[in-house]
Amino acid sequence: MKQKILLLLSATMSTFLIAGPKHECGVALIRLFKPLSYYQTKYNDPARGIHIMRLLLEKQRNRGQDSVGVSVVQYDMPAGKSYMNRLRATDKNALEQLFAQIDSKLSILETLPTTADDITLKSNCSMLGEAYLGHVRYATYAGRKIKFAQPVMYRNSIPAKCLSLAGNFNMTNSSQIRDVILSYGLVPLTKADTHLIMHHISYWLDKTYEDALHTAFLHGTSSNNAARMGSTNLNILSAIQQSAKHWDGGYVFGGLIGNGDAFICRDPAGIRPGYYYVDDELFAAASERSALMNVLNVEPEKIQAIPPAHLIIIRKNGTIETHQFTQPLTQKSCTFERIYFSRSSDPDIYQERKSLGAQLANRVLQELENDTRHAIFSYIPNTSEISFHGLIEKLNLDVFEQSYEELSDAGSKQLSKKEIKTLLEKQISVEKLIFKDQAIRTFIAHDSIRSNLISNVYDVTRGVVTDKDTLLALDDSIVRGNTLRKSIMQRLIMLNPKKIVIISAAPIILYPDCYGIDMSQISTLIGFQAAIALTKERGNQKILDDIYQECVALKEKNFSGTHNPIKKLYAQFTQQEIEEKIAQLIYPEDSTWAGELRVLYQTIDGLHDAIPTYTGDWYFTGDYPTPGGYNVVINSYINWYTDNTKRAY
Repeated sequence: MKQKILLLLSATMSTFLIAGPKHECGVALIRLFKPLSYYQTKYNDPARGIHIMRLLLEKQRNRGQDSVGVSVVQYDMPAGKSYMNRLRATDKNALEQLFAQIDSKLSILETLPTTADDITLKSNCSMLGEAYLGHVRYATYAGRKIKFAQPVMYRNSIPAKCLSLAGNFNMTNSSQIRDVILSYGLVPLTKADTHLIMHHISYWLDKTYEDALHTAFLHGTSSNNAARMGSTNLNILSAIQQSAKHWDGGYVFGGLIGNGDAFICRDPAGIRPGYYYVDDELFAAASERSALMNVLNVEPEKIQAIPPAHLIIIRKNGTIETHQFTQPLTQKSCTFERIYFSRSSDPDIYQERKSLGAQLANRVLQELENDTRHAIFSYIPNTSEISFHGLIEKLNLDVFEQSYEELSDAGSKQLSKKEIKTLLEKQISVEKLIFKDQAIRTFIAHDSIRSNLISNVYDVTRGVVTDKDTLLALDDSIVRGNTLRKSIMQRLIMLNPKKIVIISAAPIILYPDCYGIDMSQISTLIGFQAAIALTKERGNQKILDDIYQECVALKEKNFSGTHNPIKKLYAQFTQQEIEEKIAQLIYPEDSTWAGELRVLYQTIDGLHDAIPTYTGDWYFTGDYPTPGGYNVVINSYINWYTDNTKRAY
């Protein structure tokens, strides 16, 4: 019976189900340039701004589902009327909850005449305005309570001092930022980094307003005119410059100010993604380019990336300013963003993920000793599906070239039907043999039954694989290995193949992240666990002690540099040695299966070839883009060594 090889692409959510990495957050900002009556006339929709916001958040819900929020600024409202409003929702179906509230408020528009002026429209609907800021969130450091949902707001009776802020970010030095804020005389009520950044920016916005007001008074301007000038001349650039002096992390912040100004900025290394589009009707920004492309129906080349270390300000009068607010660093845009989080409907991401799959073809062929005649390939649809197509295309091309060479070697000899059949059998066959049961919600189950539910998240098609077959399973990334060990491996073993090979489209994750993904504990990473196990097996425990002592010494010196002592741990081993140990670690302990298990990862060179313009590879290499990253990896190792399970930053 012909040997079969199942190549199974595991879905992104398989990693999330069992202590998987938390996603990035998603930000969206909209600034309308026309009166609401314009959108009523052209689109029959005075609420076009909030409807675009809804779609931008829908297209980015892959980035966060713990909470969602939208804030709005209404221009030129009469005295006594609110002009800066916000709605947020948390927990299950947060996006649907939020827009059910918004739709309820918008329903009043159906009772108003289509000729109603802007003030009438806004006075009757608090979520109707000219500037919007939206956010979808996964909880990392702070909890899931509504007070941690974004946008966060700083309120003041002076409009120019009111701020609504939302971001996709993590700061590596939140405790230091809090100390700075305390030195200003402010007393933040929470340690959540979003609130700290809000207080930080608000403090400097207040000062810039007061400085502008003072300058106006010095020139003999009346109180009313001075207040107007202070609001119009608000120095947002200075506020961000002063605040950013103390920031270390990856971030994209969007902000609305009560005076009608809006802004968005990006970290100096370009770690977190941010894009914007502008025409005569609106300015729109989002965390993902594909969201802007699809919602606004514009071509990719019309959407621009927010330059690292730059701030874009959209003034109330419609003027757009772009400023550098800090010194740019070497750009290290996150590769995991491209591999794991962002939607593949972006044409560049689509090609990158296909290339990741194609980069694996050579290792797959080596593992099979070029015997593809007995291969069946399959996948679980999700982000991995694109890498699957890239792998299959490359394998088919390689197999065709092999077959062509064999036919060419045959020369003028007439091939027999058997020989032709043998060559044709080399083509790649595709089947789907594993399915995810979407109805099983393991994360809400009681501990006593969660393990059983986890092992049953996936179903497999029986009767296709035999004990003479080899199965290869490809995941987009293998972070902690829990899903493989507790669910997927158990299901694949049920098929009783001769051999299983697990493949990762990403390289081995060896180091923690601190710029947006909740992976600060190095001890949880399967690559680190494998390296520690190998070190102990070979009697090299001294290197673990030496690394610890070096980390402690650096921490005592308040180290702020680019040295990573943990690299010494991995320098002992080849990638293949770590892969072999990972295979042992993900093997189910109670299994009686007698087959062979192998694990293959993407190489660093393969990663760089597939995603050449995104060089932020610290997960795999330990080369962090900011000093804070090196402090986090040092803290994380110390925590592991001392059996401390707390967060590393």
